[in-house]
Amino acid sequence: MFLNTLIEEAPNQGDIGMCSVFMLPEKDKFEDMQKKIETKCLNFHFIFENSVVNYSDLWNFYMDSRLRFIQDNESYKIEDLIKSME
Repeated sequence: MFLNTLIEEAPNQGDIGMCSVFMLPEKDKFEDMQKKIETKCLNFHFIFENSVVNYSDLWNFYMDSRLRFIQDNESYKIEDLIKSME
């Protein structure tokens, strides 16, 4: 994955530009990346969201972006889904 390579090769306190936060991988893969991102203190620039997000705020920004896909469904409760995101 190119994003992994970009994160590994980015300098400490570097910047990474992306079109959207929705280009980031699903939660499990993102959690692994987040450790590298925090170690390098990276900042992310998201064009479509018009946002610059530093490494310490990236997890919350990422999880907030996923909230738009939550909808009621008989197979699960929204409360359980939100708890799984913590």
